[in-house]
Amino acid sequence: MKRKVRKTIEVAKVLETANKLFANTEISQEEKSGVSALLEEILHATNQYKGFNDIYWRKTGYRLWVEAGKPDFPEKKKFMGPEWDRFYY
Repeated sequence: MKRKVRKTIEVAKVLETANKLFANTEISQEEKSGVSALLEEILHATNQYKGFNDIYWRKTGYRLWVEAGKPDFPEKKKFMGPEWDRFYY
């Protein structure tokens, strides 16, 4: 009788890998959307979801938004960058 071996992976490693994919400009927004859905499912299921931030917003968009006088939505959206270019905490 063969023994079943259960393999696990650390959620932190999945998070790290996903964040690298989100920063990769060669991956489509559609592909990043799928990665995001899977990652959020894992993070919520393990009670480790802590939110995310937009990569462009963190690096440049916030500063440009402030310089533009902090406009509300929908104008604010243009300062946030591509929807699925994210960094999860």
